[in-house]
Amino acid sequence: MIDLAVGCSSGGLIALSRFMLRMDNESCKSLFKTLAKKVFSPSLRKRFFHSWVSDSFYDVQPLEEALKNHYTPTQRMFDAPMSGVSACKVAVTTTTIKDGDAFIFANYNGTAPHRVESAYGRLRPNNDQEPFLWQIARATTAAPPKYELMNESLFPPIEIDGITYQDGGMKRHNNPINLALSEARHLWPTSPNPDVLISLGTGSTTPGSVPAISRYRNFLVDGWMSRIYRSFSSSFDGENAWREVSGLMNKTCRESSFRFDLSVPGGLPRLDDTECMARLSAMVHSPSFGVSNHKEAATALLTTCFFLKLDSVPSYYAGLFQCAGTIRCRAPAQHVIRCLDILDPSRKDLYKDNIKLGVYISTHDICSHCHKYNRPIRFIVRDLEESIVVSLCSGDKLHRLSAFPNSMQWFVEQQGLNQKFGGSNHRFEAKEECPVCEARAGGVRKRKYIEV
Repeated sequence: MIDLAVGCSSGGLIALSRFMLRMDNESCKSLFKTLAKKVFSPSLRKRFFHSWVSDSFYDVQPLEEALKNHYTPTQRMFDAPMSGVSACKVAVTTTTIKDGDAFIFANYNGTAPHRVESAYGRLRPNNDQEPFLWQIARATTAAPPKYELMNESLFPPIEIDGITYQDGGMKRHNNPINLALSEARHLWPTSPNPDVLISLGTGSTTPGSVPAISRYRNFLVDGWMSRIYRSFSSSFDGENAWREVSGLMNKTCRESSFRFDLSVPGGLPRLDDTECMARLSAMVHSPSFGVSNHKEAATALLTTCFFLKLDSVPSYYAGLFQCAGTIRCRAPAQHVIRCLDILDPSRKDLYKDNIKLGVYISTHDICSHCHKYNRPIRFIVRDLEESIVVSLCSGDKLHRLSAFPNSMQWFVEQQGLNQKFGGSNHRFEAKEECPVCEARAGGVRKRKYIEV
């Protein structure tokens, strides 16, 4: 269901493990706990002078050994998946020690050039110099200096292909949402917004009240060193980046965007405090941690597995365009529908805008021959450029199918239905159509159109 995953620091480790190694959530959680206790052991802390000279508070060798054991010493970002099935697109962010500019390591190449000069770099080495997964994980977790750690880094930076990289959260990229949106536009240039956007935080402090302005300033509290430190620390707050981006979203994009973060009363723990992990995990699983939002986000993700495929160019009749097509599912439909029923057992009716189409999502529409989902659908639009929304009703809320809102002209162009002299594939489908599905769709063409 996830097409693009972008992570930095601990989020980078999770993205690599969850989507490159295809580990389940519980395995990722167990791995993270084990890794943290190994590399943040008190016995690995360096003495004061040694830590300043080596530019790190902890010995880096146990971290590198643990990462090699987990990601293997030889696996690279562009290695083919062992299953042979194309995996999720993954990008991990780092920053350079020269000026803190962001860099990404990705397992994909975009289909279109960036519209403007990119504000971040992308490492594209040749095959012989392509970095290993453990090196990328090492780069994104080269944690920055913190005041409580005597201004030293937890781990030193790492050099890859002639450039020295450090933690990906520097320079206000601790929440890589801007990089993720930029990469999404680069990968899918014809889609203005992602179907669903989910941002996962690693904890934030409860916002305090704005201090009153005083005529007298205490140098220790309000001096230039304190102001710089507060500004530097706030640059790691992922909530600020989320608020800025969500404020620029239109209503459609905002409705399909979700942010999950834990507000920790009393302040965030130290980065190397492994004793707090059980307490934070319990807080995340508490009933007060936005259970309803979790359900809504899961429903939105499942719904966008369904998409519309037109049978042909809509025909013009009596002043209206008659559209015929099928609702397909890009994931195993049996599993998707079962999960939707668990979230809400009511019937999943399909709507065009706010009008019920008289059809609904059901396992009965899964073909017995090819086992793919195929639900014939018909509706009418006033104009091919008219933007409409085909959605699924779950509970009392409508959830948009993939690629909506959009016009029928967009679907015609994307499918190449308007190419009078043929397309580059010479009208041959990438996958052979199922004869049973085709016969079923042909039988439905005899029905009357629903006037909507």
